[in-house]
Amino acid sequence: MENTTSRRNVLAGLCAIAALGTTTLLPLSPAEAASAIKVRKDGKVGVRLSALKRVGAVVRIPTLNAALVREGARKYVAYNLACTHMGVPVDTSGPVWVCPAHGSEYNPKNGDVVRGPAQAPLRKIRVHVAKGIAVVG
Repeated sequence: MENTTSRRNVLAGLCAIAALGTTTLLPLSPAEAASAIKVRKDGKVGVRLSALKRVGAVVRIPTLNAALVREGARKYVAYNLACTHMGVPVDTSGPVWVCPAHGSEYNPKNGDVVRGPAQAPLRKIRVHVAKGIAVVG
């Protein structure tokens, strides 16, 4: 029997594996996240950047129903976790964020809808970074 695996198929498979490796997010445990979060008097939340050690790290902020994601060496983005379909909080524990009510899926790297019924991306929340703290809100 002749081997029909082409070089193109092998390279495509390797690229797919590499892409999966770069999109894996690393959610912190609730205890780790709680120790990194401080609610300020103005209602905004400060998150110690040391809690987001690696690109892809995620800190869930329960008081804002939000998540802060480290996207790059010095790039952070926060998303409101209310599903844009019915407002149910999205589960952030997997490689895609899923609404438990109707199954909408979101890409955690940009908040875009991967699978409906939701039609709109997750809403971004303003983030200001200074002195090792990301202020969300």
